Amino acid sequence: MRTSLREIRELERFIQGISLPEERLLMEAKMQLDTSMPQKINRQKMAYQLVRDYGREKLREEIRNVEHELFEAPRHQGFRKRIVNLFKR
Repeated sequence: MRTSLREIRELERFIQGISLPEERLLMEAKMQLDTSMPQKINRQKMAYQLVRDYGREKLREEIRNVEHELFEAPRHQGFRKRIVNLFKR
């Protein structure tokens, strides 16, 4: 069964803790009535974790690329020397 966008929005608000008290109460009732609801919540949490992990890996990759550019490219030799001199003191 396909999860509706409305249900996804409700799950997101519940997981993030930004749902109104009545929305939270309604979600807790749905969890009691619909045995698949806890699984849907866990899947949504896993999706968030995958997105976070992907974003972190992309950021690390970008930092490695900048580091490589600054410390390997001949045009940044002056910058390299200044950085090395900072740490020699």
